Amino acid sequence: MSKIQLSFFSKALEMNTALTVLVPDDLKKNEKLRPFYVLHGYNGDHQDWTRLTAIERYMWPYRACVIMPSGYNAYYTDHVMGLQYYTYFTKELVPFIENLFPVQKEAYILGLSMGGYGAMKFALSNPKKFVKAVSLSGVMNPDFIRSIPWMESRLPQFDLMFGKTTTGKNDLRYLIKKDIKRNQLPELLFTCGEDDFLVEDNRSFEQYLKEQGVSHTYIFDAGEHDWAYWDRGIQKALPWLFK
Repeated sequence: MSKIQLSFFSKALEMNTALTVLVPDDLKKNEKLRPFYVLHGYNGDHQDWTRLTAIERYMWPYRACVIMPSGYNAYYTDHVMGLQYYTYFTKELVPFIENLFPVQKEAYILGLSMGGYGAMKFALSNPKKFVKAVSLSGVMNPDFIRSIPWMESRLPQFDLMFGKTTTGKNDLRYLIKKDIKRNQLPELLFTCGEDDFLVEDNRSFEQYLKEQGVSHTYIFDAGEHDWAYWDRGIQKALPWLFK
C-alpha cells in the first residue's frame, strides 16, 4: 500500500492537524474505496498504528482507504471548556477525506482505548455514516476512568472535557437509546483482555447492550492493555469488518 502523510488547518481546533493515510498501490480507474478510520489511544498520535502494528500488511487483502488522524488526548469530544475535537473529526476531517480520495460514503471505524470510545461515539452519533464500529480495550464510560485511583491526575482535564459527569451526547448508553428509538444502529464489535484494567467497564457495557436487545459481537480473551493485544485485535477485527 501507499503511505501518505498529510496536514491541514482545522478551524475547530485552531491549529494544524496531522494524519496518515494508506491506500492500495493498484488503485483502479473509477474505483471507490471503503473509508476506514483508525483511532489511536491516550498519549498517541497518527503514527501509532503504523509504528506499533503491521496494519499496512494486514490491509493488503482489503480495498480500503485507511485514515489515521491525530486525536491528541482529547477523547474525540467537543469540550465543555476548550476546543471542538468532535466537530473537527465530523465536520472537517471526513469532508476533507471525501474530497481528496476516491471513497464510498459509508465508512468503518476502529479505535483502541480512548480511540475505542471515539469509534463507538462517532458510529452511535452518526450511524448512517459509520456503519460498522470496533473498539479494542475501549473506554466505554469516561466516568469509569474517574473512579480509578491512579487516574486521579486526569480528573481536572476530564472536568474540562465532559463536565463533572459524562452525560448526553458524550454518554454511549444515551446514544444507544437514541439509536434504538430511530431504529438506526451500526454494527458493533468490541474486545477487551481479561487482565485489562478496563475489562469491567467493557463487561458492564456488554451487559447493557444485552438488556437493550442490541445486536453486537464481543470478545473477552487473554490479554492486557498493550500493543501486543491491539495488534492481535485488529487482525481479528478486519475479517469481521470486511466480510
